[in-house]
Amino acid sequence: MGPVADRADGSDTRGGRNIDGLAGLTIRARIESRNHLTLRHVAAIQIGLIGTVGLLLAALHGIEAVLWAAYIFAMMQAYWSLMTRGRPH
Repeated sequence: MGPVADRADGSDTRGGRNIDGLAGLTIRARIESRNHLTLRHVAAIQIGLIGTVGLLLAALHGIEAVLWAAYIFAMMQAYWSLMTRGRPH
């Protein structure tokens, strides 16, 4: 895999250094050479995924809070019914 051009005209801005065998196979180079995605596209996709996961976790947290509230309310109802049993109203 050759170096990825950083400019629109296709020229390499790395000064002619050969980076294929070194650490030049970066994520950016792989993404741009295979899928023609830029770093901005990848960043936007990652932000979208993180935001979506965050919203799903927030929704699950809300559902959990509702379930706990229902459970505690049921326990308090049972407690109140035991405490008022046999007493005149």
